[in-house]
Amino acid sequence: SEVLDSERDILPQPVVGADVGAALSTNSLRVLGTTGQTTAFIQNLTFSSSVFTPNGDGINDELRVAYSLFRLPETVPVVLEVYSLDGRRVALVEAGLQSAGPQSLRWDGRDETGQRLPPGLYLMALDLRSEFATDPQLRPLGIAY
Repeated sequence: SEVLDSERDILPQPVVGADVGAALSTNSLRVLGTTGQTTAFIQNLTFSSSVFTPNGDGINDELRVAYSLFRLPETVPVVLEVYSLDGRRVALVEAGLQSAGPQSLRWDGRDETGQRLPPGLYLMALDLRSEFATDPQLRPLGIAY
């Protein structure tokens, strides 16, 4: 069998039926389309505050992150990575599998070892861990005590 686009000046492409193994799900059809417009997968990203104070006083102790996911054909892992200004990742929040629509997550201001981050300015990167090429949404965030 061959596939040919009669409106373009290219040679027909052969199509061969086969299954390369159980590890790859090649026995299913998945079509991902585009309208030609580039729409970000992550939109409407907002933080509960641009500066938060996770010091245990009950005020701004937790950062709430709200966002919307678009154009996802299936659930994808979502992560919030926190970077120091020298580019080191200092915290990771795994939000789990999420689908298209409004979403949110919370962060308590602690690093990957469970310690509170020192006061300062950080970069927050919300990203999808998927086969889709995405640009993480970056936002600055201040921590003060």
